[in-house]
Amino acid sequence: MNADTPRPAVPRLVWIATVAAVTAGLVFLWFTWCVFPISDWNEVRLAPAFALRHGLTVYAPSGGGPLSTWIYGPLTIVLNLPATFAPSATSAIQTANAINTLTVVIPLVLVCWTVDRLRDAPWAYRACALALCVLFLPAATLTFQVADNAAVACGLISCWCLTRPGTPYRLPAVAAAWCVLSICAKQNAVFLLVAQLIYLRAFTPRGNALRHLLWVAALGLPAALACGAYFGFANMWLNLVTIPSRVPWGALVDKIALRWPHLLVHLVTPFVLLLLWRRSAFWPARESSLGRSVRCNVIAFVTFLPIGFLSFFKVGGDTNVFHSHYYLQPLLVATFVAHAGTSAAGPRWLLAVAAAAVALRWPEFRELPSQPLTAHLTQASLVAAKAPQSTWFPNNPVVTFYSDGKLYNVEDGLATRHLAGIGIREVDFRRHLPAPLTTIVYDVRVTSPFALQLLSEFTLASRTGRWALYQKASSARAP
Repeated sequence: MNADTPRPAVPRLVWIATVAAVTAGLVFLWFTWCVFPISDWNEVRLAPAFALRHGLTVYAPSGGGPLSTWIYGPLTIVLNLPATFAPSATSAIQTANAINTLTVVIPLVLVCWTVDRLRDAPWAYRACALALCVLFLPAATLTFQVADNAAVACGLISCWCLTRPGTPYRLPAVAAAWCVLSICAKQNAVFLLVAQLIYLRAFTPRGNALRHLLWVAALGLPAALACGAYFGFANMWLNLVTIPSRVPWGALVDKIALRWPHLLVHLVTPFVLLLLWRRSAFWPARESSLGRSVRCNVIAFVTFLPIGFLSFFKVGGDTNVFHSHYYLQPLLVATFVAHAGTSAAGPRWLLAVAAAAVALRWPEFRELPSQPLTAHLTQASLVAAKAPQSTWFPNNPVVTFYSDGKLYNVEDGLATRHLAGIGIREVDFRRHLPAPLTTIVYDVRVTSPFALQLLSEFTLASRTGRWALYQKASSARAP
């Protein structure tokens, strides 16, 4: 659009849809911001950043420690480094909360602000598209920090660079760099490279696929060597390959019965919408910027499905492993909003979709907290401060890092190695616990503490708010 060409007026229904979607999107982000600190998993995922900053073991060797749940690439650990400068456990977790939110949202901003037709449309359309993308995200994406979030974010940016206007291969080094970063976030993101090579081979001039592969190799091999040299090649292989490959399969029927609504949302819905889009008159031309983006991201969507299924059916696998729909969702939403501004019925459809998005998030809105839910963290810090160097929180390593200046074993790290058939001796396990260990603190909702199988002399002594304190029988009877 020429700079002197007046922009078309935004219909009233579009303004209503935009205001509703943006308001709901902001409220939804507030909900996820408040809920993020509740989960101990987010604290467990943050602990490796403290290990990295303070020169401690990130990828523990066999028989070593401290044990953690981190069996993914190091990128998310690096992203979380700013959180390690926070003055308290609560503020560190909230800093990681902000990092996770930005990691998820920034690629959506990039897509919604640059996709064909929206790029030159009034800002209301782009704001509406971005808000809808946020509202259609699974809440767990923003309330749990997982390696998948960084992998998908880097993957989306890589595909965006690979399909820019002018030529389908305008930013080869940058696209390759983001692809390498995606793999550095989670190792199964190597399938992004497979998808991109298929796209380049099928839809771009000959030779682009080979050049992309060479760029990825030229950037990826030094990155792999640097990580191996710093973290230890054997340690990384154990944690990134051996342990994940040895984790057993879960109960397939039970997993499907538990998560079938999520499977419909993550897998069936994108397929149906993609099929309808493909058969409609709005399917973008192959030569357009949107057409290139769609084809590249659709190939990524299909390529990630098999590995997503395999990961989901492993013990501990959950719906976060389905990367596929993230590659389609922003393009589907942005394209729909763009077309809504070009037809007479479009604003009504946009308003209807905005209303549906608000309704989708209504359960969260009904339980909207007035402030971040961090009271339990304050309480945990007080419990740890009463007996420093002798209290262990099996699932809250950041709390005791601030009280003791040390990282102790994370219980799930022990459980993961147990599932993978990699045994650990009791003496090795105790080596990375407080000494003397007088109190073990669990969330009161934990009914079968796994680590107490090795520490059977500890029994429930008292409860303090959300926390259950386990002590040795002699300590529990002491005044």
